[in-house]
Amino acid sequence: MLYIAHKVFLGKEGRPLVNQDFYAELCGPVMPMLFFKLSSYGKNPIENIFSGYSNLNPSLERDALDEAYRSIYHLSDDEAVKLCRKPDGAYIITLDLKKALPIHNCDIEAEYHLSQ
Repeated sequence: MLYIAHKVFLGKEGRPLVNQDFYAELCGPVMPMLFFKLSSYGKNPIENIFSGYSNLNPSLERDALDEAYRSIYHLSDDEAVKLCRKPDGAYIITLDLKKALPIHNCDIEAEYHLSQ
């Protein structure tokens, strides 16, 4: 969901939602720091890892997160993954089967505009 929100924010605001790169991994777009934090839970439920942050007040960032949530909450896992794996999308054009590469924000933003 964060990757989708990042794409929405880049497309609408022309600047990144998060200041870390997403990488094209075989499993999909991954932000390494977040991935490692979440993978430490294994099969256990994930607690609120954002508890140190106050609730997001109405903002452009909150709007992007809300739009991303609305676009996927009703989808199956497979359908949600397909949103990140469009044939000409930033993830697919970056994917290298031998190593993880950063997905360039300009490609993510271009994908947003192509989908509008």
